[in-house]
Amino acid sequence: VIKLGRDVAAGEVLQFRVPAGTIFGSEVADPASFGLVSCAVAPGFDYHDFELLTQANLLAKYPDQKAVIKRLAYEKLPDF
Repeated sequence: VIKLGRDVAAGEVLQFRVPAGTIFGSEVADPASFGLVSCAVAPGFDYHDFELLTQANLLAKYPDQKAVIKRLAYEKLPDF
């Protein structure tokens, strides 16, 4: 878990680089708050290399992460 924020003394970081090939998600810890998440990729990005995963996909590979997967992953992918 990486906590983003301005309180560096409390272990928060202003930004974080997610390594290539990493499955990631985000959530706001305080439901009364908000967050803005952005993703920039370099070098080059091709949607053919991008995959959104469902809860079922992730649970099959990472059953020990069930609580996080249920909170953050789509049960069914939305129609884009």
